[in-house]
Amino acid sequence: MTDGVPPGSADSSAPAGRPVWFLVPGPLDTRTGGFIYDRQMIDGLKRADRLGGIIETPDVFPGADPATIVAIASEIASVPEGSVLVVDGLAATDLSPVLKREAERLALIALIHHPLADENNADPRQVQALFDAERDMLEAPSGVIVTSPSTARRLADFGVGASRLATVLPGTDPRPVAEKREGPPRILCVATLSRRKAQDVLIDALEQVQDLDWRTDLAGAERDPSFAEELDTKLAVSPVRDRIIRHGEVSEDRLEQLWRSASLFVLPSRHEGYGMALAEALARGVPVISTRAGAIPDTVPAGAGVLVEPGNANALAAALRGVIEKPELMRTLSQGALAAGRTLPSWSDAQANFIESIDRHTASGDGDGA
Repeated sequence: MTDGVPPGSADSSAPAGRPVWFLVPGPLDTRTGGFIYDRQMIDGLKRADRLGGIIETPDVFPGADPATIVAIASEIASVPEGSVLVVDGLAATDLSPVLKREAERLALIALIHHPLADENNADPRQVQALFDAERDMLEAPSGVIVTSPSTARRLADFGVGASRLATVLPGTDPRPVAEKREGPPRILCVATLSRRKAQDVLIDALEQVQDLDWRTDLAGAERDPSFAEELDTKLAVSPVRDRIIRHGEVSEDRLEQLWRSASLFVLPSRHEGYGMALAEALARGVPVISTRAGAIPDTVPAGAGVLVEPGNANALAAALRGVIEKPELMRTLSQGALAAGRTLPSWSDAQANFIESIDRHTASGDGDGA
């Protein structure tokens, strides 16, 4: 549904910019990194008195049916001419024909967390189809905002030149440092259950270090039911099943408890457009074990964690063993994580950068597409 926000007068001394409408690919309160980013940018637009409205779609992307596309097209058609429309990339490809049509009267901005073609689909034909569709869609926007330098580099393959790109890193506000606790190390993985996040690889790796004393918490919503079922089947027969707790989606308070007790954060992703949970770990001084996939090496600097090749359970197990067996290394990585966390941008920094990027790419004309 469309949530209109009437114009106000937050700062009468500042020149008024174009109203910005924001299309989100599902319920705005969805608890994933992409939606957290979208909510923060929307909050920044509100505070700057720039939010024209929110188009909140059903949670059906990618792969929306024609009736849904028609309904959303009607919502977009109600956005006043000359406005800016930011479209989250999860929905943008399905809406490509609509966006190309609307580029005549709206200034379009595509927000790409990472390309849909990089979701590690096993079918090469589907990967190619997603790539072609997203490349076609990306011809329409006046500008493209990405959440990491890695994604910016990747979009060169989609024909997006540097002049249309802006990188706006997610923010990370100060967090309490994780508690140093007695007992076995607690390994925390906070990630939506999906093949891209690769919790299956983590279980395989944990089985290889079952001789060590540890406990693992898996927290994250079931965005991919088939993968969640596959993971549950794998856990049911795993020799370490009694030491792994799959919490599912948890409340903010419960997640905070998990973070406070974490000794080590592990994210075995096959691809990341940024990895907001990684930044969260750094801000809390929690050492990281992750992979060299996508933007992760840009997010986790040397000295804050150990990175291995994605999809390699043997390498992940070796990294786990190397850190768990060496408490002094864990302490050193914790100090490195804290130091890296202090360099991360705040959400207020990200919001200001986001608005500046929008204005830079929509400075001329009404609804000037690519």
